Amino acid sequence: MATDAVLEGKLARTALVTTEGFRDVLEIGRQNRPSLYDLFLNRPRPIVPRELRFEVRERIDAHGNGVRPLDRGGLRRLLPLLRAAGVQAVAVSFLCSFLRPDHEREAGEVLAQLGVPVTLSSDLLPEFREYERTSTVVLNAALRPWGDGRGGASADPPLRPRVALPTVDVHTIGAGGGSLARLDSGGALAVGPESAGADPGPARYGRGGTAPTVPATTTAWFSGRGPIPARVVHRGDLCPGATIKGAAR
Repeated sequence: MATDAVLEGKLARTALVTTEGFRDVLEIGRQNRPSLYDLFLNRPRPIVPRELRFEVRERIDAHGNGVRPLDRGGLRRLLPLLRAAGVQAVAVSFLCSFLRPDHEREAGEVLAQLGVPVTLSSDLLPEFREYERTSTVVLNAALRPWGDGRGGASADPPLRPRVALPTVDVHTIGAGGGSLARLDSGGALAVGPESAGADPGPARYGRGGTAPTVPATTTAWFSGRGPIPARVVHRGDLCPGATIKGAAR
């Protein structure tokens, strides 16, 4: 279900609190990029947008020594900003916190006043490499408040690992059982990545849902065979009682 939430972009509104000067580590990433010299590459949007990434003064050096204490006053001044931004979760990733986590733990105590889940990178992934640790903690934070029931919305033929956790190299397709079906501007059927969810679910459940969807078996059958004709999922076929917007009567 976490994969579905990521594919559909249905993540909690998450803030990142990080060491002063490291606000943009999520966008800078690492040097091993698919197209290193491509000036026109469309990079994926980071899970936490820049306006929700906040810096605080503190510093631990590469040997775990405290160089600058945590500015608790500055951190407290972030609380009204975070509340005003309507954040639903907070991720904390300080430089070299895997060697000395006390600054992150202090920050966690202050941020707990927000009443939302707070995830510390030193608890989740106490390892070096700032980008991997930060990307992992923000993804975990963004998924923590997510708990709505939902049907499958993806087909997973065995995501390249973007986080520092044990993973399988899976290229995930955002179209599976429960995926919403619609006609695009060219009249072709488009499926997913949005999902009808589990409650009330697709129209075919007969529980009040009106969203037309494609069952997992049909998605698998058509996989790799081009667009599915609109008549297949139109009224009375796979989604009785539902109508695909734009489909001919």
